[in-house]
Amino acid sequence: MRHQPITIRPTPRPSALTERDPSSAILANLRLILGTRRGEALAAPALGTIDLTELLHSDQSATRTLEAGLSAAILRHEPRLDRVDVSLSPAPQAALQLTIRAHLRPPLRPARGPIVFYAHLSALGALTLTHQPA
Repeated sequence: MRHQPITIRPTPRPSALTERDPSSAILANLRLILGTRRGEALAAPALGTIDLTELLHSDQSATRTLEAGLSAAILRHEPRLDRVDVSLSPAPQAALQLTIRAHLRPPLRPARGPIVFYAHLSALGALTLTHQPA
């Protein structure tokens, strides 16, 4: 019995839209990072963050530590971002809002300032992530 040879094709280049504005690809990766608990992905045990519902029950003194931990997790798992700043605040439509401000790494860096993402965490722990267009 003769086997067919395996053909390996190179990964296609990202579209021109993705290269000019990688925000939607970054948004998808942030959903993965924030939606995965550390240790949950067996193939990548360091991927993810703490259980975000813990943020709903944390006191003010733990907020800075949680913000720093989330910033570090995003920097570790999203290589296109640099200088990530995460801030937590109460939100009118959600139990908690995470504001993620970050700069793109070269050569993706545009002339404008940081890109901003918002994560809304409901009282039940549902996470909704959006992007503020520049």
